[in-house]
Amino acid sequence: MESDATIKAAVRVEIVAVAPLATVFDINPLGRQDGEWPGILRSEADQGRAHAWIITRKAIEVRRSLSQAKQLKPTYALLGFHWYDDRLGSEALFNAELDAVVQAVTSDAGVQVTTIDVGPFGAEHLHFAVCEFTKTVC
Repeated sequence: MESDATIKAAVRVEIVAVAPLATVFDINPLGRQDGEWPGILRSEADQGRAHAWIITRKAIEVRRSLSQAKQLKPTYALLGFHWYDDRLGSEALFNAELDAVVQAVTSDAGVQVTTIDVGPFGAEHLHFAVCEFTKTVC
């Protein structure tokens, strides 16, 4: 059975391969305060700008068969953040990266993108996306 840490590590490798300038976390360093100052999301590889992906487990479904064997299907959230600057074409950059992440992450039924937007995070605006995917682990 794949552990939560193993799944997150594999997804991290998949994201890093297609978004090498982003910082990738396998925890939510912002906790429940997603709108707070995103300084922790800054990427040294991307000139110190806010550019990160967060992988976190959000739910787990447990199914039992007639033989009482359990099937676990955790649902994960991917939160993507990208610096915003119209002059530098940041929307096109973020959309291309989001498409690449959606294609790269291996899951049961693909990655579902539930939100794509721009919003204030602390003192700056960021592009952000919320995605979900499930993995059957046993």
